[in-house]
Amino acid sequence: MNSNTPCVVGINLGHDGGAALITDTVMVVIGEERLNRTCYSPGWEASLLYCLRAAGLTLADVDLVAAAASATPRPPGLRPA
Repeated sequence: MNSNTPCVVGINLGHDGGAALITDTVMVVIGEERLNRTCYSPGWEASLLYCLRAAGLTLADVDLVAAAASATPRPPGLRPA
């Protein structure tokens, strides 16, 4: 990959894990549950590997990683959207 082309990866560390990869020419996004067929699946590792492979990149090509996680638990009885 061209060293002048930034590559940003985002990962979700919550109960609905997933990853996204964005460059100036490519955007790949997938949830962990799409890969392992488990609803509300935690984790992000398989999603990150999927995004990298789909974009034809390696971890060494990534310039920035952004992580998201919920700091507060969901109130009892409130279902996810």
